[in-house]
Amino acid sequence: MKCSLCEKEIIKYDAEFNHLTIDEQHAVDICPECIDKFVKWHSKIIATLFPTKALKKKYSEK
Repeated sequence: MKCSLCEKEIIKYDAEFNHLTIDEQHAVDICPECIDKFVKWHSKIIATLFPTKALKKKYSEK
């Protein structure tokens, strides 16, 4: 199974962890590295939209 984002082979593929169903017509398989990148990117956006002290500290521009 290959990652839909980086096209690398997904080692130890697990449908519960690596498969993302977006809607009835869209689904992707994502490797752990791309999941980590997505989570970091999404956390930064959430910190910007809904700032908390912990997230501001973690993602503040220095």
